[in-house]
Amino acid sequence: MNRRWRIVSAALLLMLALGLAELTWQYPGAFNNTAPLGSLRAEAFEVTPVAAHPDGRPGRVVVFVVDGLRKDVSNELPFLGELGARGAALSLKAPLPSMSRPSYASMASGTTPERTGLRSNRYDQPVVVDTIFARAHEAHRRVIGVADLNYWPQNHGGSFDAFEVVEAGASEALDAAVRGALREDADLVLIHLVDVDRAGHAHGVGPEYREAAQALDVRLRAWSSGIDLTRDAVIVLADHGHLDEGGHGGDERRVLEVPFVLAGRGIRTPSGVRHPPTGPPDTETVATLAPTLAVLLDLPYPRDLSAAPTFQALDPAVLGATALEARKAEWEDHRTRYERAWVAHVRDDWSQGGRFDNPVVEATHVEPDAELYRLMETRDRTLDAMAEHRLLGRTPLIAIVMAVIVVLGLVGLLRGNRALPLLAIPVFGLAVMAAQHLAGHPFTLSAIASAPRFWGLVGVAAVVCFGLYLVALEGLLRAAKTRRRAEARHVHLGLAALCNGGVAVTLWVLSGFWLDAPLPGPTMTYLPYLCGANAAAFAALAGLALLATPRRPVASAPLPSAEIQA
Repeated sequence: MNRRWRIVSAALLLMLALGLAELTWQYPGAFNNTAPLGSLRAEAFEVTPVAAHPDGRPGRVVVFVVDGLRKDVSNELPFLGELGARGAALSLKAPLPSMSRPSYASMASGTTPERTGLRSNRYDQPVVVDTIFARAHEAHRRVIGVADLNYWPQNHGGSFDAFEVVEAGASEALDAAVRGALREDADLVLIHLVDVDRAGHAHGVGPEYREAAQALDVRLRAWSSGIDLTRDAVIVLADHGHLDEGGHGGDERRVLEVPFVLAGRGIRTPSGVRHPPTGPPDTETVATLAPTLAVLLDLPYPRDLSAAPTFQALDPAVLGATALEARKAEWEDHRTRYERAWVAHVRDDWSQGGRFDNPVVEATHVEPDAELYRLMETRDRTLDAMAEHRLLGRTPLIAIVMAVIVVLGLVGLLRGNRALPLLAIPVFGLAVMAAQHLAGHPFTLSAIASAPRFWGLVGVAAVVCFGLYLVALEGLLRAAKTRRRAEARHVHLGLAALCNGGVAVTLWVLSGFWLDAPLPGPTMTYLPYLCGANAAAFAALAGLALLATPRRPVASAPLPSAEIQA
């Protein structure tokens, strides 16, 4: 192989590595969908009017969102414990993926990421579903917010009357902004605090994380001194937790379990609150915030909600027992009509052109007067049928990618390299996955929440595995008595890099890059990211190996004619 061809080959491999790295980096952003299959458009379903107004309600509700606060650590905080002792201290679950923006969207809309379409932190546009902030804004209620992160105003800012974003780490400015917001005449105040989450990403759940949580607890006590709990209500909750080593995004219990503390006017005393919460499954997620706020503030439920209010924590002595029962019936009626309208919409959409016999239309069949639980079963069945249809639609593309991989393997055979290009795929990929397992990294998106640690692990593992792989390759070429080992090595590295990239692309087609309801599981969502990183590392190392090889291949000793014939 002459020098020019070697440089061109190396450059192509490095370009392949950059392309795969860019696609891998953009992969989580492709989770988001501005037209989610699981929800209805605004014109397809109207907001349900309030069924009954409460006898009384809080003068205002102050919501503190503590980013990244794990439930077990929240139990160690004195003021949060005192607040829960005056009202309700419950546990909720973060949505999946357990990232900040998807969790905020669930809190605001009262539903899951399957309906909101917001499924990663890489989405800075307004959400496409209805929210409690929009309901408050339309009812001419004053809504204000403070945060040291711009996620809330980017995704929900249009429904706030005012939102102040403080520079990250500016402690005094944040304190002044929060105190100023609490002096404002507002019906709903949202205060978002990120110090605990930053400590979790930087240090894991260790002394620094607990110190940040304790410092926040002290500040919550100071800020709450200006809140009259006989007139106002306070809610404290988190968007997700953290692994011990730091990170979130997956379905680990430490990541999903978060605190939910309510106290003040309209909230029951502890003797009247059941623990843990009971009710529909979504009641136990952070999505319960929006409908709970709707009841406390006498607002309509957000149009797309699926979660129920935390009725067990609401005080009938203040809000009125009759009003609460009416809001319960209103919630069930609202969601029943929404699910029925969604099923009908899917049936009409998929039966256009006379396609009445396709599996999606068949899955939508349900009794006209079906109750909510039957409609939820039909919804799940329909979403599964739609997912299978999407997979079948991608079959030709998957077949093309696999055919390319097979062709590359055949080229390797014709060039005398046997099946070595295909051997690189499982050997290299499994080796890097084994390194991740030994390092204690989970096979979920929690592993990538700390980007330096993830890429550092993949990089070190890739270099070690690639070195061992080159040694094994050289041994196999010598054992096969390949006469032009340098050329065989070059061809093999290029083909193996293309095969690894092809497998990563296949996984992206199977589980990602066009994600929609129902969302894949945490591991299946993560594997394309890991395989993409592996493929990019392999291609980069293969290109560098080509540049590092001698200009002229060392000629092998001629084989005896008898061995050649054999």
